[in-house]
Parts: sequence; C-alpha cells; structure tokens
Amino acid sequence: MMSSYCISAVCICCCTLIYRYRFANEPINDDDDNDKDKIPRQNYGGKLQLQFKSDGYTDILVGTETTSTTPNRARFKKVWGWDIETSQEDSLEYLLFSADIGLQSNEERFYFQARVDREGKNKDIIALNDGSVTVKRNVKSPLGGGGWGLFKGAGSILAVFRIVGEFKCKPIQNPNTD
Repeated sequence: MMSSYCISAVCICCCTLIYRYRFANEPINDDDDNDKDKIPRQNYGGKLQLQFKSDGYTDILVGTETTSTTPNRARFKKVWGWDIETSQEDSLEYLLFSADIGLQSNEERFYFQARVDREGKNKDIIALNDGSVTVKRNVKSPLGGGGWGLFKGAGSILAVFRIVGEFKCKPIQNPNTD
C-alpha cells in the first residue's frame, strides 16, 4: 500500500507535487512466455515535480527528468491535463492524468491515477493514496492472430489498461501559483 500525503482541497488546482515513480515499459505477462515478439521489460524510476493548474492543465517544473540521458531514467516530454473523477465501480474519487514519456527505444503514453481521500473535520484535506501507473495494450486475438470476427483486422480497437508500476506524491510549497 502506498503512503499518503495531504494537500488542501481548495488548493489542488494550484498545487505542486513531487512524484516519485517506479514503473516498467511492459506489464508482467504470465500468459505468453514463448512470444517471439515480446519486448523485454525495462524498469524506470525517478522523481518529477508537477503543477496542477486551475485550467485543468499540468506543467512539468524544472528538473532532471526532461533532459536525462541515464538509461533507466524516463524522459517526461508532456504531461496532459488532470481531472478528479468518481469511479462507478467503487464510488471513490481518483485523480487522473497522462504523460508522454520517452523511454530507451520509444515514446509512449502512460496513465497515472491515485485515490483521493478527503479528510479532516470539514473534509478539506485531500490525501492521494495508492498511486498506480498503467499502459494501454492491444488485446491479442484468441484465434492466434486470426482475427476477432466482426473486428477482424481492426488492430487496436480492442485494448486493456495494464498496471506497470506505482507512484507516491508529496505536496511542496509553490510561490508561483496561477
């Protein structure tokens, strides 16, 4: 279980967080150990400062992540907008955002989500818990590449999000709020 860090609910739209992440380029695949096209798993880790802005955008603040040449260091090229959504499965709130990340051999979009727990006497403190990192992967045909009937040749229409890692976040003071 991830540890939690609290921030004021009224300041989430202008808060700056330090993200400590650990993820792999590929999900663990127990199904197909003999797959010839299987990409080797490579682990990445580091930290990054992000600012959630009131307009729904997210900024990457100055840091080593965007310019790093270390082999096991992901390069965050762009972080997309953020949102807090309520899950239909468990009725809990989750903070969601995605990022285009340069890895050793390619660039890919990863998805970040953390459970939002409202705490305090007036529920005005937000704790971000259980941060996970997922990646979108195409679903393989059960017919061994033969197709999906109606979706034959559709390629990437059928996909799943697979967990590849986790993250922790901690709020920091930011004098430059918008």
